[in-house]
Amino acid sequence: MTTVHQQKFLQDETGVAHVVGTILMIAVTIAIAAIIAAFVAHLIGNVPNNKIVGIDVERINVPNTGPGSGVIMIRNLGGGDYQYLKQGSSTVDCFRVMANGKSAATVKYPPSAITTNYAGPTIGSYQYFQVDPNADVTVVASFTDDSEYVIWSGTIN
Repeated sequence: MTTVHQQKFLQDETGVAHVVGTILMIAVTIAIAAIIAAFVAHLIGNVPNNKIVGIDVERINVPNTGPGSGVIMIRNLGGGDYQYLKQGSSTVDCFRVMANGKSAATVKYPPSAITTNYAGPTIGSYQYFQVDPNADVTVVASFTDDSEYVIWSGTIN
């Protein structure tokens, strides 16, 4: 035997529908937010860490050629990751220079030097490159983990 209040309660389901609808909307919103967050985290996870190396790029006046000769010097000034630079040699580049989109040749300077200087993971190490005046120059550093980063770009007068 049910009372009038019990019968009215069992027949009136409008309150339940609103609560269920609200819970479903919240669940769907959380699921969509989780999917978007996973997608964005995957995109952000592929961004590499940059390396930090300070360099000095300087035009060298070669004797008997006048000002603005075709030789520049790249000097390692240190930085947070300089110790991870590759040691330069005749087969390995610590610094690679592009002048007007073309690879610049490493040169021996002064011309009387016995060997070519190769920069490396030592503060103050340097290397010379053949670069024409007013060239757009890009310096790329090579690291021991086989990564390469542009560390300087500009025009050398």
